[in-house]
Amino acid sequence: MTTYEFNNNLIGMKTNLQRFAMSLTYDRDTALDLVQDTYLKALTFKDKFVDYTNLKAWVFTIMKNTFINNYRRCLLYTSDAADDLLCVDLGGRRIIKKKKTSYERPNKNH
Repeated sequence: MTTYEFNNNLIGMKTNLQRFAMSLTYDRDTALDLVQDTYLKALTFKDKFVDYTNLKAWVFTIMKNTFINNYRRCLLYTSDAADDLLCVDLGGRRIIKKKKTSYERPNKNH
């Protein structure tokens, strides 16, 4: 697959990636950040993609794993009340959101 074909196929997945990101994050801005991170990783690791395999599955796996890794990393900075928190870590920015309440930032001293 040429770089042009790869990039075109990646751009063609935008709507589906946004929908999947929304199903993971439940927040439009966070979903868009996740899509952007996914694009960046897919382009960065393009050489790892095996030609003539399922590009869509590969990109969606990148998104899912990015979301999971960011969530786990963010949980390291939260309190024991993690069940009440929605945690997002994208692009080095950690955001702890209480479900249905305001935004908070974790204490970096922990």
